[in-house]
Amino acid sequence: MPTPASHPPTTGTGGHRVDVERGSQHVTVTIDGRVVAESTHPLLVHETGLPVRYYLPPEDVDLTLFEPTDSHTTCPFKGEAAYWTYRGAAG
Repeated sequence: MPTPASHPPTTGTGGHRVDVERGSQHVTVTIDGRVVAESTHPLLVHETGLPVRYYLPPEDVDLTLFEPTDSHTTCPFKGEAAYWTYRGAAG
């Protein structure tokens, strides 16, 4: 995902908007009590009609615990998204 400096607010048809801001809060992601990601520099994505989402840099995620899926989607505002699945405790 582009940094906020290179991704100004985007307004689409019908007033749909996507805004990205650099966060400074400490974000911890856990699955079944296991920490799988931790970041002090998330990106917060505000999109019309959706809750705020946190995008974490890949280096802040333990990718050894996940494997990529074949699923991909494309958004006219955010681009292509790839999906990963959690391997579980054996990961």
